[in-house]
Amino acid sequence: MADIVLSALVSRDALGLLPLEVSDGNPYYLATTFMGAAVSWDRQSVTSRWVDGDYTVSRRRANVIEQVGVETLADTMLQLRARLTTLIEAFTQDHFVFTITVDGAIFAYDCEAADYTNSMWTTPRLASCQGQVLFSVPRRPIAVAGV
Repeated sequence: MADIVLSALVSRDALGLLPLEVSDGNPYYLATTFMGAAVSWDRQSVTSRWVDGDYTVSRRRANVIEQVGVETLADTMLQLRARLTTLIEAFTQDHFVFTITVDGAIFAYDCEAADYTNSMWTTPRLASCQGQVLFSVPRRPIAVAGV
């Protein structure tokens, strides 16, 4: 299997900072599964008691909730706390752009503040100064770039 070149950036314009790289392994890297939520249609239908079936009269794509897991590495607990704070601040902005580049192909998504679960509170993670945050990221159904 060939290696891929992967980059994932979270814009931090609302924080007045440069984008945060969450895929280079120093100190953040993406969990094995991220993105890929299905796009669904919000449909308005009409029915009649004399005609079988429903008929769609309008439809629109609803927002998508993406699952994005980010692992965080550190040398000390204070460093881990600071890095997790930086990560969570980036994903909980009111608005941000999440850009993924895979072998030169760019995919960018307009996102809103994410819900998250911080799972650093397990003995193996604490012992290794490692944290994982799983974000549920609401995004617009149409990509800013890519599909």
